[in-house]
This record gives sequence, C-alpha cells and structure tokens, in this order.
Amino acid sequence: MVPNRPDVAEGVTIHFPEVDYVDTQPWSADVGVSTDALRELRDAIDTHLAAEATTVDKPAATESALREWLPVLRRAVETLPAKCRYHDETHPHGTWREACCDTGIPARRRALAEEALNALTKDETA
Repeated sequence: MVPNRPDVAEGVTIHFPEVDYVDTQPWSADVGVSTDALRELRDAIDTHLAAEATTVDKPAATESALREWLPVLRRAVETLPAKCRYHDETHPHGTWREACCDTGIPARRRALAEEALNALTKDETA
C-alpha cells in the first residue's frame, strides 16, 4: 500500500501480487483476490490507520486551532449590535420567536455567541 501522490494525503494504491479476475463498470470495480491477500490488506490498512492516528494529536490540534481563531470569532461577534433598538432585553417572547422582535435577532445571536465563546475559553481563564 502506497500513497497515490505525495501532495495528496488521502487515497492509496494497493498492489496485489495475485489477482484472479478484474471486472470494471462505470460505477464499480470488482477484483478477485485470495483470502490470504485480503487478510494482508486488512492488516496493512490497520497498520496504516494506527500510524496515522498516533501522528496527529487531535485534541491538541483542535485546541491550537481554537486558540488561533477565537480572536477572529470574537471580533466578528462584536460587530453585531449588543441590544435591540426598541427593547432592553432580547430574550424571546414566547416559543415562536428567536428574539424580542426582528430587530433584536442580531443582538440575541450576539448574546448566544458570546456565551458559547465564553464557555469555550472557560478553561483558559481558570
């Protein structure tokens, strides 16, 4: 199993030494191989995936990306109005509305986004 191209991380080329038959259609390809070759393929895929999983620390990568983009998100949220022009509160009146009125929707979304950003950064400030 080898990568298709060095510049593309996804996809592999699989070389089978023993192929019994090949049948290709526009929508699929059937390749006949022995059970032993399939076991070898499974083991190779498992090894490849295990190596890939250990090379990238996903929580650390996610945390790093979060730290990088949080200031951008905060600036974007700060462009929204902090309150409705007509009402002091933006909480929805009833279950059918997103905010106090249509004019209050951006302010309500800002409040919710600020809550989410604060929850994401809670560990950093503690």
